[in-house]
Amino acid sequence: MCYYLLSRVLEGMARKAHKAQLAPSAPGGGSFFPYVSVICWGIVMYLFESDKQVLIPSLQSSMTFLYKDSDKTEGWRDFVPFYIP
Repeated sequence: MCYYLLSRVLEGMARKAHKAQLAPSAPGGGSFFPYVSVICWGIVMYLFESDKQVLIPSLQSSMTFLYKDSDKTEGWRDFVPFYIP
């Protein structure tokens, strides 16, 4: 719930900055959420690369899998979408 609220607060702040002409408008007059997402993931990736111990363990594990372990394959079975013993 907290993360949802944080994303909505950041969206609202971006809209307020646009109203005050401190920030450009979102493309097509749409949502600022894609920009909030880019900034958020950029910060997560920076923290992961610089000092991953500051991230919660589940996020550390996910980031390790996505950005480190996914570079390695053990054969064609890694690409089959079901379990083969």
